[in-house]
Amino acid sequence: MPPILAIGYSARALAQAVVSSGRKLHLVADHFGDSDCQFSGSEHHRIGSWRSTHAIKDLVRKIEECPRQLTVLFAGGLENWPELMDELAPAAQIWGPTKEQLYVLRNWGFWRSVTERSGIGFPDTRNSMEFVHVKDRSVSNSKWLTKTEQSAGGLGVSRFREGDVHLEGTGKFYFQQHISGRCLGVHAVLTAGEAYLLGITQAWDRQFWPGPTEFIYRGSWGPIQLKSFQLEQLKYLANTIRQESGLLGWVQFDVIEDEQLQLWLLEINPRWAAGMEILVRSHFANPVEWHCQAWTHPCKTLHTDVHTHSNGLPLVSKVVLYAERDIEFRQRHNEVCPEVFEPFLNGKIMETAMAFVADVPAFHGSRICVEHGHPICTLICEMSNESRRLDSEKIEQQLLCVHRNTAAEILHGFGNAA
Repeated sequence: MPPILAIGYSARALAQAVVSSGRKLHLVADHFGDSDCQFSGSEHHRIGSWRSTHAIKDLVRKIEECPRQLTVLFAGGLENWPELMDELAPAAQIWGPTKEQLYVLRNWGFWRSVTERSGIGFPDTRNSMEFVHVKDRSVSNSKWLTKTEQSAGGLGVSRFREGDVHLEGTGKFYFQQHISGRCLGVHAVLTAGEAYLLGITQAWDRQFWPGPTEFIYRGSWGPIQLKSFQLEQLKYLANTIRQESGLLGWVQFDVIEDEQLQLWLLEINPRWAAGMEILVRSHFANPVEWHCQAWTHPCKTLHTDVHTHSNGLPLVSKVVLYAERDIEFRQRHNEVCPEVFEPFLNGKIMETAMAFVADVPAFHGSRICVEHGHPICTLICEMSNESRRLDSEKIEQQLLCVHRNTAAEILHGFGNAA
């Protein structure tokens, strides 16, 4: 197995999953350069100016310095950077979509087409020119969202308001009816002959956890179970994506489940996704293992139905702690990261759970500045499988209680009590 390059806007969780899988991690490249992105035996390369030509050249130069050819695994942010694929191809082995596949897989017209005959819906969606002619867009039961064509993690998504006429006809946005319900992350792996569901997670929305914008990714928890007919629909959808795109390896899609248990596809992400860390930490499945098997043995049957066996496993939740004001950490004793995070680095017992912090900022100078609305760190909670005896509402309450207490302790530690 060749050494791996884990790359993404934030690559910490993917890098940890690579290490957990027993594979050799040689290089981690991401934007943040957090303290827990430094792994024994591996290097870190910080991508300061995301998506710039200069950033690509720096990364390729770093890869070419490696004594062995690297295998590239992608995390979030790469789905909107298709030109990177052509640049990396001569220098590394890419286990991910080609540039041409990305153009297909990130097109909402493709998303709509693959839902046909699956039983899964796709919200009414219009391009900017079509939206000009929509008559009922301001009716209360016909709420529309504005989405940028390169949105990721909920960034670039907002509610349409009639005053936003400057967005219409620009070609940089599309418009989609808002579907109410719980947002699910569906994680799957595709081989040459079959699609396999790895697990389902549920996203936290704004009524449970704060964030700088309404639709930004706040975190998720799981693994959760769905009805058997829903799993059949999702597997049919995953197989259709496989057949129509030729994609190998992992894929994640965002889905809404409405009050009638109808599923609605929102988007497809052909890379490591944030919710996959839930599957790894719960010992449910390590998507890195399945992704690598799909690439090394694309015609092999993988023998996995792990999505149906979550009852005996721990529950895991993660949330992003966003700064509600500008925050500054000052280095005191040459520490790698601010001391306030140290009690949680290896886990701390909080009530009936273990609380951790991840994506912990690192000192690259004498201070760290986190601007209002930007992520401070990620809070992680692991609860025993006994919690699964509770109903969903009580599970959510317990998980959130641990997260809130962890956040309060951290914020108090640097003089910004929540």
